[in-house]
Amino acid sequence: GSVTNVVYREPDLRIVSASAPDSVDSSGTFEVDITVINDGNRATRTGRWLDTVYLSRDTTIDSSDKVIGTFERGEILGAGESYDATISARLPDNIGGEFYLIVITNAGYGKWPGDDPTLFPGTIRPVNSPLLNEYRGTARNDMIVPLTVNFVPGPDLVISEISSSDRVFVGREFTVTYTVSNNGQGDVPDRTATWEDQVYLSRDQYLDFQSDQYVENYRREGVLNADGSYTVTLSLDVPRGITGAYYVFVVTDRVRSSIRHRGAVIETSETNNTRATLAPMLIELPPPSDLQVDAVVGPANGTVGDEVFVTITVTNRGTESAIGNWYDAVYLSADGIWDFGDLLLGTISPPVEGRSLAPGQSYTATLTATLPATLPGSYRLLVRADNFNDIYEAARDDNNLGIAADALTVSVPTLTVGVPLTVDLPTRGSILYRVLVPAGETLQVSLDAAGGLNELYLRHEDLPSSTFNDGGFEGALVASPTALVPTTKAGYYYILARAQSGGGEVTLNASFLPFGITSITPDDAGAGRYVTMTIRGARFNENATVKLIRPTFGEFVPVNYEVVDATRIVAVFDLREAPLGLYDVQVANPDGTSQIIPYRFLIEPPKEIDVAIGLGGPDELFLTKSGFDSAFYGVSLQSLTNVDTPYVFIQYGVPRIFNDTLIPGERLNFQTNLQGQPNVSGVNWADLMGDINQDGVITASGFANDFRAGSFGALTFGVELYPGLKELLEANPRFL
Repeated sequence: GSVTNVVYREPDLRIVSASAPDSVDSSGTFEVDITVINDGNRATRTGRWLDTVYLSRDTTIDSSDKVIGTFERGEILGAGESYDATISARLPDNIGGEFYLIVITNAGYGKWPGDDPTLFPGTIRPVNSPLLNEYRGTARNDMIVPLTVNFVPGPDLVISEISSSDRVFVGREFTVTYTVSNNGQGDVPDRTATWEDQVYLSRDQYLDFQSDQYVENYRREGVLNADGSYTVTLSLDVPRGITGAYYVFVVTDRVRSSIRHRGAVIETSETNNTRATLAPMLIELPPPSDLQVDAVVGPANGTVGDEVFVTITVTNRGTESAIGNWYDAVYLSADGIWDFGDLLLGTISPPVEGRSLAPGQSYTATLTATLPATLPGSYRLLVRADNFNDIYEAARDDNNLGIAADALTVSVPTLTVGVPLTVDLPTRGSILYRVLVPAGETLQVSLDAAGGLNELYLRHEDLPSSTFNDGGFEGALVASPTALVPTTKAGYYYILARAQSGGGEVTLNASFLPFGITSITPDDAGAGRYVTMTIRGARFNENATVKLIRPTFGEFVPVNYEVVDATRIVAVFDLREAPLGLYDVQVANPDGTSQIIPYRFLIEPPKEIDVAIGLGGPDELFLTKSGFDSAFYGVSLQSLTNVDTPYVFIQYGVPRIFNDTLIPGERLNFQTNLQGQPNVSGVNWADLMGDINQDGVITASGFANDFRAGSFGALTFGVELYPGLKELLEANPRFL
């Protein structure tokens, strides 16, 4: 035979030169100039790749190095051609000494999401592949440039002074004054010139963020120079439910992450940002007052979605003044007895001067509220004075409830079948309508919106929700959802529309669907055994029949089918004897009505049984100061054939590794949602575990039976390394 001479022709990018300043201050910006040449024997196949500058303690790239600058190439580079680029870079804070710049063209390493540009070491990871494939020319893409980093002292925020009220009554305000000073040798830089001060109350002189009482947050914005300071005075409400002696703590720029042990500002010390008052503040109960609701006046009628006005009068019938911040709450109750099921209309902040209501004094206030989604009927307006128990009343808390003398009749607006209605859907709000229908119809309700993400639910003679409904939107959230009730009962169906985002003008439309077919899935299949088809439509009788028809060639009926409801039929066909080509799909009801969709289903040659299985999830698990976080993985299964697959055996797992460390428990925990669902009496499949330890490997095994042509399925499993480590680190952060 003849000999073919194959010539290797591929691009080969190489850095010819790279230059940078000999030394740069920490946190400073500088430029790296590079020249890149295509040393290969053909032009690049793409014009896009990244030239990246990494900061490293050595001359080799690893996961702790840091991306400090990137240049994106945007043009094809011919063989022998070169280009110059200038890459702007910025160094992290609080570093100094001898470093190396590793400059790589067509770089294959990127930043982890959330990597903090102010910290070193960094976190980089390999990307799937460089954007440009150089094949055997990949190895010569880097150049090393030494760099001296001059350490620039950072700031150091401390609470230099703090004072607070000596005594305060429950429900009243206390005052705290504190000064934050920058005791460091460096200024707070402009890129971290926003941080927060937090106020806490603690029973002792040791602040515990988990158990002590958080009070308030003060946001500081602006550069703070070395030796600079600022003073803040805050008037704060005493938190509910506490009495006794409490120390007032202020924390400036709190460390919020166990992974990055720092706050918003990079400081030379992160352990001196907290200070407490020298003496505790005494929180005492005041003499009791007695708030009572004298009157509740509201409208006699209201429609869901309309505004209502509720006027209340509250009097202090005690012998002591009611002093503090309190709120009165207005509820809508079906039985006139307050409970947690009543609907909150809103709260009222009493219009009292100086936050004080003297004995015998009253106030009158009006709440403007929107009637929430609820069923029509007769309701009572209830008012709870001092709803959050901010005012101390001793044993007189039992008389804070007021009830309107007259009932409020609530109605729900009506939507008429076949008459579109344009209404306003509040942003992240809801609307409720109802539609009157006879029995035996297929009801479709649609919501048409220009944008946003909306939900839609229907329910017979009851309030619908995402959990309880007779019909709801299917699939992902969209702007214009549709909901179906396959077979209606006589009466009202309530329609709840809810905006997850967007809102604005929408159009609701209710209609009865006539008998017919609306969709067929799949559109095509192989001439094999078996093929499952789903037919969607309306008014399918429970005894409806299904056929595939090709005139002059033959008719085929399913070997098995189920009328799931009046809108869906699932049919299984044996198509081994079916001639190839386009077929009509027919659904016929027993009363003689039928519909044929011509040329709707294509029968092709059958493909070999084949499936694809995929696995996705993190390829590295990182140790943090609180232990290892759980990692979650997805297992996907997809049919690659055009006939049903009788069964697919699935098995996945992880090694069971012996734990020979001081950490108690297993070295690795494995959990999965693979469970059985066969119809076997007496077997509670939900209680059975899907994984077993088999020859030192923890595996989950199962079968996907009658896996439909072209279908997709997914499972998940989770892995936790050293689950006992978190508890040890909570008890002793220095355990490791």
